[in-house]
Amino acid sequence: MRGNRLAGSVAALLPQHVHPRSMSLNLTLNRARACVQRGQVDAAIKLYRGLLVSMAQHPQINTELGVLLLQHRRPQDAVPFINKVVGATPEAVQN
Repeated sequence: MRGNRLAGSVAALLPQHVHPRSMSLNLTLNRARACVQRGQVDAAIKLYRGLLVSMAQHPQINTELGVLLLQHRRPQDAVPFINKVVGATPEAVQN
């Protein structure tokens, strides 16, 4: 009960154009990027894959995961993520 009330009060403090889901996305992307910088590649991959569960076509997530896999000599693993970005519409890439 308290969690829902807290989430509602946090959402009320946000500017109207900021959706709580995008905040969660940004926080998780930043955590994944920090893992990469610390050399924790497996942890970063896990975070990116977790985001893709609910946002499978998100171009930024697919790009970052695909590039990370390429950089760590896993091109076959990177192909599906890079293909999603290449096939994305221009409108999706801008969001």
